[in-house]
Amino acid sequence: DWPAFVDPTSEGARLHPYLFVILLMACRYGTAAGVLSAVVGCLLLVIWARPDFSVGIGERVKPATIQMISFVLSGVVFGLLRERHIRREEDLQENLSHAVEHGNDLENENEMLLRITTELERKILTDIQSFANLYTISQDLEKLDKEEICLNVPHIVAEHLEAERCSVYLHEEGE
Repeated sequence: DWPAFVDPTSEGARLHPYLFVILLMACRYGTAAGVLSAVVGCLLLVIWARPDFSVGIGERVKPATIQMISFVLSGVVFGLLRERHIRREEDLQENLSHAVEHGNDLENENEMLLRITTELERKILTDIQSFANLYTISQDLEKLDKEEICLNVPHIVAEHLEAERCSVYLHEEGE
């Protein structure tokens, strides 16, 4: 029934233990909240134990005074620790968001490089087949005489180079 734990045998009032729990809960929001909670807790002690409360200065410092000072200091210390932790969380969150953005950029670059690689492989395979076909055709053309070559070249050019028309003319002296 005595919220300030007033005990005449122990030289005055003591802080209620629930105030320390409230202090810890307030400290999770930072230093300002911890200090405010500690000061309000001390004011509650003074208000609840008003008739029996005395501070005592000098050689006769009361236990309640020491308890209030330690209560405020614990609010400051726990608040500072939590504030530091909050800053670290914010820094880690920022680093994580930068890492995610960088990962997305790398993933997009990887997809683009895969598309380019696939396209280059397809072109290389196509070119290798074309060169192999042209080499085979040139080998076959070496065996023919000039007039047969002139007749076959337009067909070969139209087929392999996808030309619509082409002509080969023989000039004087077999050129």
